Amino acid sequence: MKNLSVLVCLVAINLLFCSYLKAQQLSTKKAGLTTHAGIFTKKQVELGSALFITHCAACHGRDLRGTEGGNALIGDRFIAKWKDKSVGQLFDLTKSTMPKTNPHSLDNVAYSSLLAFILNSNGFPDGDVALSSKKEALAVMLIGNPPPSSRVSMQFKPATYNTKPTTIEADWRQHRGDYASSNYSPLDQINKENAKNLKIAWRWKTDNFGASPEFYFKSTPLMVNGVLYTTAGLSRTVAAIDAENGETLWTFRFDEKERKTYVPRQNSGRGVAYWASPEKGKDRIIYITPSFQLVALDAKTGHLVPDFGDNGVVDLKKGLDQPIDPLTATIGSTSPPLLSMMSSSWEPLFPWGWPLFLKSRFGETSWAMM
Repeated sequence: MKNLSVLVCLVAINLLFCSYLKAQQLSTKKAGLTTHAGIFTKKQVELGSALFITHCAACHGRDLRGTEGGNALIGDRFIAKWKDKSVGQLFDLTKSTMPKTNPHSLDNVAYSSLLAFILNSNGFPDGDVALSSKKEALAVMLIGNPPPSSRVSMQFKPATYNTKPTTIEADWRQHRGDYASSNYSPLDQINKENAKNLKIAWRWKTDNFGASPEFYFKSTPLMVNGVLYTTAGLSRTVAAIDAENGETLWTFRFDEKERKTYVPRQNSGRGVAYWASPEKGKDRIIYITPSFQLVALDAKTGHLVPDFGDNGVVDLKKGLDQPIDPLTATIGSTSPPLLSMMSSSWEPLFPWGWPLFLKSRFGETSWAMM
């Protein structure tokens, strides 16, 4: 009986030792699977970056520092929230909430790549082993703190200045390319073979230009000397944008006052016109407001040109062939002004033409504009 008791004790000790050894092995395994060990690859980071720009940047910002629509995904607060949690928990939350308008819409490989990009943006290093998309593998990976030398702080963001020369090679100065409306660009670097390799370099949003976002954007931006000029939003705000990095250089919104109530076409329009002055530094941006007024702006600053019309504005409802109420008359245009290279002394070879409105059934003239 005594020998049996000793045998039972030895078996129990052996079981305890095996359990302890297994626990130690599991603990060691977990300890080895930290974010410091390079649990994702550089390729996953690159794929995650592209996915983030497409699906997440609108809410969380291109630099992951957050916007009014989403929290910051880098910095001290983010790390404080997630350092004691597993990569699996971050994976589950990301999958169940992003993209904001369509959660669960990406595959697991895409979500793993997004996590790789977010972790790498917080200073965690990449490695040789790809981040798994299996729940069991992710559950044993503790996020922890990034290495001190690479930790990202939200307290300070170094200012950046683009010292590189502009790499834009061709202009698009008119709505249809040039004064001949050729709709042609000589650029040939993008072709049917390499178009599939294109990636988004930057994104410029128009949500806040107007009382509500506009979902039917049809403006054709002009490109002049590395600057894009366009109209945006229901207010038809004019904007100048650095084509190299998407930085907003200036914006201009015309105050329509009471006429705004009677605007027939409340939208961003189709763009602006660019007038190159023979005098250096006096180029102009010319566009038509929703209330049918012609406005000239300094292309460099976005300020009204004081010697154009009435302090930069010409009321297009005045001087027509018939008197109309400039406040309530529902006349508008979404097209940019058409600039001509003719001089003021030019005379037509033939008499002017006039538009006629005829009834299609009987061919009767209803009215003629003369």
